[in-house]
Amino acid sequence: MKKRSSSLQLAWLIAVAVSCAPSAAKLKTAREARYKADPATLYAAVKGVTDVDYELASSDDSGFVLRTAPTWYTPDGQADTKHGDNIARLQENSVNFSVVVRLVKADADSYTVSVEPVALRLRGLSSKPEQLDMKDSSVPGWVHGKVNSLQIEIYDGLKQYAVTGATVPAMVPPAPPPAAGSAAGSAAPDSAPAAPAP
Repeated sequence: MKKRSSSLQLAWLIAVAVSCAPSAAKLKTAREARYKADPATLYAAVKGVTDVDYELASSDDSGFVLRTAPTWYTPDGQADTKHGDNIARLQENSVNFSVVVRLVKADADSYTVSVEPVALRLRGLSSKPEQLDMKDSSVPGWVHGKVNSLQIEIYDGLKQYAVTGATVPAMVPPAPPPAAGSAAGSAAPDSAPAAPAP
């Protein structure tokens, strides 16, 4: 009886996890959605949604681009809350993750939103983490999950401005490389790898 209840519990947990995962269709819609409104209004909404889960490192209110503060995560996706400049304290394969969110002009009066990950992975005791290519199969699934979740949250926050039935191919520029000579240290924003200027 105990074995059966444990199997049912596992099945329930799997069902909950699947139901919480964003559908491919919704993610596609979020990536390709076009919004029509004053760009300052759209950008303020984008910033408000992003600021719920991420600390903002910078925001260009005239260029409509923001960057979140780089944060170290363990290989399995848990935020590394320890502080200190000694890179040796980090686990092998830790990832320094942040995003660049842009309001991109789609046509004369509508915009799309791109969410670009900037992910650096620590290899060995090197003080220069490597830039991750998002197409690489070795990129942890949680990195893609964070990007997808934020894209959907932004879409949900801007849905009232969405142009019904109108989408454009997702315009996601490649993630910018890390600043030359940036040092990887603690999870604190001022000691993590510097984000490049837009």
